Amino acid sequence: MLLAACGGREGGAGSAGPASGASNGSGGSTVASGASTGTSAPACQITSAQSTLVWDVACYPQSALPTGACSGGSASCSFCSFVECADVPDQSHSPRTFYSCACDGGQWSCAVVNQDVGVCPLSANGASDDAGSDASDAAAGCLAAGGECAPCTDPQFDLANLEGTSCMLSRPCTAIGFQNCGLGAACCLNVCDPNARVIRASNYDQTCAVDTDCTAISEGSTCNACNFACPNAAINVNALPQYSSATASLNPAAGDLCASSCGPAMRTCCRGGTCQWGSPTPCPFPGAQPVDSGVDSRDAGPE
Repeated sequence: MLLAACGGREGGAGSAGPASGASNGSGGSTVASGASTGTSAPACQITSAQSTLVWDVACYPQSALPTGACSGGSASCSFCSFVECADVPDQSHSPRTFYSCACDGGQWSCAVVNQDVGVCPLSANGASDDAGSDASDAAAGCLAAGGECAPCTDPQFDLANLEGTSCMLSRPCTAIGFQNCGLGAACCLNVCDPNARVIRASNYDQTCAVDTDCTAISEGSTCNACNFACPNAAINVNALPQYSSATASLNPAAGDLCASSCGPAMRTCCRGGTCQWGSPTPCPFPGAQPVDSGVDSRDAGPE
């Protein structure tokens, strides 16, 4: 049985590691509550494991997820777990899962709130753990998704190290996956997995009072990286940290996997109390002429 507590203060990026807190009495290490984990609740205080900073959030191994009995007076709290990538001493860029936990009826109950989509970081030998030691291992994830690795026009493109590289596939694809194909290649998919996780703007706060309450984001199926290469929706600016946390491993990779223009500039606006995206409708640029109402101007008034 794992013991944890709720109600700890929400720490910043430097809150990982041992800190003051009540021991669970069973020899588990004591750690402070971590940084925000994608919910408004404070981070759970875990006493059975030590936290690790993953993308600047204090996260724990999946085995530390609060389970079993709890005190009835505990409040809701948030929990971040991370994938423990093999042979990688630094887990700071591992995929994460965010939970909302509560003590219900004397038992812990945790539900997934957000989840990263990505691969393990570079291992000590310079190859991604998901990629393996050779090209056939690197293609395994792509093949499992129903695609195949195709060469990029840039032979130095590396999904595990995006600095200064981008991929333009040498052939057309229905979708481009986030699966790692190794150096100089990307995953070309002919069909998208209908069960792939979908990021929706409607899952975040879209309420607004004025245009400046809104900011542009990308939404769509995580099967296709190109859904996240350009903005295509809008949410309230206060919901941006939660959205950014859920898509931390998507947007940077998408821009390099789908190296193309996003087309004409678009803007966000507040219409009917909801954030909208798109120009000239529903969000015309300042100074633009109103959209034609369909009424002939000659009939608009007396001659």
